[in-house]
Amino acid sequence: MSLFGQQLLTVQFYCEACRTPFEKVKDETVMRHLTAQSEDAGRQG
Repeated sequence: MSLFGQQLLTVQFYCEACRTPFEKVKDETVMRHLTAQSEDAGRQG
């Protein structure tokens, strides 16, 4: 396995309620969520 292989397949999230980091496999839904979140942050700052 490549040194960076897992990073290309997963994205890390952090649950603020239980303060636990977790990883989720990247798929179309996850990527849309991240894109929308990034666009919202750009508008605010």
